Amino acid sequence: MIGMDYSGPFPITSQGNKYVLAITDYFTKWVIAIPTEKQNAQTTAEVLHEHY
Repeated sequence: MIGMDYSGPFPITSQGNKYVLAITDYFTKWVIAIPTEKQNAQTTAEVLHEHY
């Protein structure tokens, strides 16, 4: 089981990111924080596919 939450908006970085998606694995307590440009369903799905 995992939990996800966006933080932001933050000041835009040099790579164009202004949000952070935090993904937490509740069993292992492992946390991944990924900077993103957008805060939408497609971005969330792409990040999950790429990083989890």
